[in-house]
Amino acid sequence: MGMMRTQLLSGLLVLMFVVSMSTTTTQAQTANFSLRVAFPSDVLYYDTIVQSMKQQLGTLLINIDDVGSTRPLYNNDLDKKNYDMAILNLDLPFEAYPPLWGQLANDSYTGAQFYNMNSSSLIDAAGISNPSQLFDKLYAYRGAANLTAKVDLAKQIQQIYNSKWLFDIPLVSTSKIIAAWSALDGFDQQEGLVNSLMLGANWTSNPSTRSHSIHEVHYSILNFAEIRNPLYYLDRPGYLSLQPLYSSAFLADKDGNLHPNLVKQYRKVSYTNGSSTWYLHLRNDTTWSDGQPLDARDLQFTYDLASFDWIGSTNQNKWTSLERTTYLNSTTLRLDFSDDKLTTKYALATQYIIPEHVLNKTITVDGQSRHPYEGYNPSSSSLWVQFEGNPVTAGPYNYDNSASKDGVEVFRKNPDYWNPSISDSPGGIFNLDSTTPQTPYYFANTDQVAIDTLVYHVGGAQNVDPNTQYRAFTTGDRDIVEFRTIDPSSELLSAPQYNTEPVYSSGGGLVLVFNIKNPHLQFYDIRQAITMALDRSIFADVAGPGHPMQGTPVSKTYPLFYDQSAEIAYDVDAARTIFKTYGYDVLENTNIQQEWPWERLPLPVLPMLIGLSAIAVIVRFRRRS
Repeated sequence: MGMMRTQLLSGLLVLMFVVSMSTTTTQAQTANFSLRVAFPSDVLYYDTIVQSMKQQLGTLLINIDDVGSTRPLYNNDLDKKNYDMAILNLDLPFEAYPPLWGQLANDSYTGAQFYNMNSSSLIDAAGISNPSQLFDKLYAYRGAANLTAKVDLAKQIQQIYNSKWLFDIPLVSTSKIIAAWSALDGFDQQEGLVNSLMLGANWTSNPSTRSHSIHEVHYSILNFAEIRNPLYYLDRPGYLSLQPLYSSAFLADKDGNLHPNLVKQYRKVSYTNGSSTWYLHLRNDTTWSDGQPLDARDLQFTYDLASFDWIGSTNQNKWTSLERTTYLNSTTLRLDFSDDKLTTKYALATQYIIPEHVLNKTITVDGQSRHPYEGYNPSSSSLWVQFEGNPVTAGPYNYDNSASKDGVEVFRKNPDYWNPSISDSPGGIFNLDSTTPQTPYYFANTDQVAIDTLVYHVGGAQNVDPNTQYRAFTTGDRDIVEFRTIDPSSELLSAPQYNTEPVYSSGGGLVLVFNIKNPHLQFYDIRQAITMALDRSIFADVAGPGHPMQGTPVSKTYPLFYDQSAEIAYDVDAARTIFKTYGYDVLENTNIQQEWPWERLPLPVLPMLIGLSAIAVIVRFRRRS
């Protein structure tokens, strides 16, 4: 009997060997090459995207070596650390309409300055035969004076970039997911908190689970820059959090329309040589929090300093074309520009004004007298550091230094705020080149902001624990919370007591950057094939709501500018063909599905195994009996 059992087991082993041989459909193949991919490993969905990339690029026999980083990657990290690709979020925290402002400049790379795009060594390595074709379009785009020309040039840029350059693969457009209590009626995520208050937002009731007074709003904000001088924090994390404290020349609504703020009327003069002059006519009732008047001197001082080289790199060079500021009187300022850009008015709407009477002073540093007008960077001086800690402000709220502490910033309603409205402009005319009154918008339905106190809870690091944010919100300790991503099944998206929407970012989205100096990636065709082999709809699903698939350098935030025809479509067969043309091996069939081991057995073998197993059981039973 023991002999019979041994023979049966031997038969089973033979059959298992036969099965293993018959079900082996693909022999192990050597990778064509390996790529080291860097990404911020503390963002969970980035890691998930990389794991998906590993599987998808297997069809091209590319081995992906993922190298997680605890922080975002910055200048020259690709070369310094020998990375071949990197996943980056190229969105700016705040960017004026329209898109492509800080991206694809001829002296930087997608706004992150990974390498100089007009570097001859880089252009030669990438085989770009006519780089001026892109640079000329970019230059014309930045200088375009009307929207129609700008949209047309943006689409041409997308076509040229995707068909000739492709230094990165756009993956998804990104957003913040903002959740608020529905009882905060009138809060519009796209407008933002302060603008919503100017439109009349207020509590209609105080939810029973909420922890705070109905006269307060508690905002848990991502990437908050604790109180800093807004002059050199434009486009940096937390810049929008300074809006309660500071004012700009214009207000811009969610659709990009401009409205009065410090300036109640303006006129622009365009010249045949392409230059332009702006005349800004200010209100005469605005004051700083220390009681001093806010007038044209403050705007002149701010714009003068913003146009200097030392500050230009931090505000995306929005003021480099400013040639001259002329103080005409306390309520009139003249600005002369070397160009006539459509974007100038949005720069005027986003540059917060700083107090000239406080900061226009000579500073002693290392025994030498210095002044910002000399091109000296005053940011580290004792005067400016003191200003940042307890600022003199001019906005709808004042800074409460005594109540603020680490992690919490408290703003109290400014009793002297001027509540700017088009009704304050003579005849309702904002643009003096028009004779048609402007439709009332901000402060059209309210005399003042309704909320007395804003409390900003500082997230600190870029990657705030979403579970902590979620608990703070649902238990009523926070009224508005920003999430980087959110589970599609979250109750925040469906429960009626919550108002949850994505607020799209305006930069280049989430991208996979190529290191062009890699000998395999120098070829456009290879970069194109890698792009074709990646199903980016999977990445969009992984990232969650508010992250639609993106196929060009323009975010899908801007449907008017986005050119879908410029996308490089998912086509794994075409990708394989390109690789084979270059002499690489590929996997022809990579439709891998999860299956149990017995599902792979040839049909005749399965009954044999079942039968032998039954015999073995019978033999064992008879032996026992």
